[in-house]
Amino acid sequence: MLVNLEESEGSGLLPEGWNRVTVKSEKAFTANTGTPGIEYKLENERGRIAASFYLSPKAKHRLKFFAAACLNCPVEAIKLSAFDTASIIDRTVDVLVTRGEKYLEVTEWRAANEDAESPLRQAGPHTEGR
Repeated sequence: MLVNLEESEGSGLLPEGWNRVTVKSEKAFTANTGTPGIEYKLENERGRIAASFYLSPKAKHRLKFFAAACLNCPVEAIKLSAFDTASIIDRTVDVLVTRGEKYLEVTEWRAANEDAESPLRQAGPHTEGR
């Protein structure tokens, strides 16, 4: 997930830190490397951000963990071979927004009903598995 920090002032982006968001929409994309992916738009009353997931064999596990947090179910319950990417639209999830070198990124997530002491699900670097 990439967001240009130079355009972040006054643009309605989520602030750094934990944010409870709703998954609003999805969009398929193809990276410059040819790797397919899916981007989810996340938002709340404070702003918005996008979270991107590459669908390569090495990286699609990130989508599985994110979907499990959105659906509030065990990771093992998510079967990517039959996963409807729209099934998490309108779901609520907590995401950690952090400032990378150039961009704000969603770096971790957890189910929205978990407390701050719960184990976190790592997103990993946005370039993983390309």
